[in-house]
This record gives sequence, C-alpha cells and structure tokens, in this order.
Amino acid sequence: MTEHKFPQDVIAAARRTLDIAWQGWTDYLDAGERRYAGLITAITLSRSVTNVLQNLKHLVEGFDPWWEAARTVLYNETASWFVELRNVIEKQGTIAGMSASVRFDKIPLEEVRRMRRVAPEGARALFLVDELGRNGWDVELPDGSSVRVYYRADDPLLHQTLRFDSAPNGRPIEELFPTYFGWLRDLVDEAERRFLRTDE
Repeated sequence: MTEHKFPQDVIAAARRTLDIAWQGWTDYLDAGERRYAGLITAITLSRSVTNVLQNLKHLVEGFDPWWEAARTVLYNETASWFVELRNVIEKQGTIAGMSASVRFDKIPLEEVRRMRRVAPEGARALFLVDELGRNGWDVELPDGSSVRVYYRADDPLLHQTLRFDSAPNGRPIEELFPTYFGWLRDLVDEAERRFLRTDE
C-alpha cells in the first residue's frame, strides 16, 4: 500500500474519489443497466472522500482543529445517513428498503411516436419503473429468449424518484445525494485553500 507523502497528493486523491463518485451518480441518473452499480459507487466513494482527506493529518500543520470544525458541519443528519448507508452496503452487500416511483406529466403524442421509433427490433412491451426505477423494453431474441433493453425518457416528461425507508425526512435520493456531494466538494476545496497555500 502506497502512502501519500505530500499534501497535494492527498488533495488530488480526494478529487479523483469525488470524480468517480459523481460518475457513479451519472450512471444512476442515466437509468440504464448501470443504475444500481452507479448508485453503489456514488454512495461508497463519496463517503471515502473524508477518509482520504484524513491522510493530511500527519502532513500539514493545523489539521486537527480544522477537521473538528469540519466534522460539526459534515456529521449532520443527512451526512450521517450516508455514512450508515455505506456501512450497510459494505457489510451486507446490498441496500434494503428502496422503493422507486414515477410521476408523469402529460406526454405529447410526438414523444409517444418517438418512443415507438426508437424501440429496438423485437420489442414486445414497454415497461416503466422496474424495481430500480429503470424504463425500457422487453425484447424477444431470435432464439426465443428475452432480454431487457433500457430507455431513459426525457426528464420533463417522466420524473423518477428512489426513496429509502430510512432516509431523513423521507426525502428521495435525488434530493439527498447532490446536497451531500456538494458538502464534500466544498470540503475538498477548503482543504486545498487552507493546506496548499503558496506564497507568491
């Protein structure tokens, strides 16, 4: 295992971790095959950002008081929920208590026609909102077997949410994660400003 030797290495590692967590979130929002994997990646790696930053402890002066102040902001109800959610994933290998829902606005006829045009060959049925909130088609293959091909409707037409039984105030993950991620991004920015200052 390689240890970080310089503060800039820690900050760079924290930013890489943030980037991968956001890519996971993007995969989740794309609502395709990688939706669940993206959600797991977003939750587990966003939580790892604070662990990465703690590598600064022995590399910079003034880390402990800064970290104590940061903890008072970070360990609120929402952030603590994400920590617990990540712990459950690591120990159980899954997330329980999820439920997907969808709200439709009026779908214009031209959008319905477009959906028909982009349906893959062999499509037998369109499904909306499976157990992970994905949309797509059940497609029959030439050998008689079937597969699912996923489709993402435009956001103004189809509003999907994923809720967890344990989520703070019953809010959906679509509201909670961007807020949590923003706090982490701000924390990395603050660490960079504080510990990588250079005198001109």
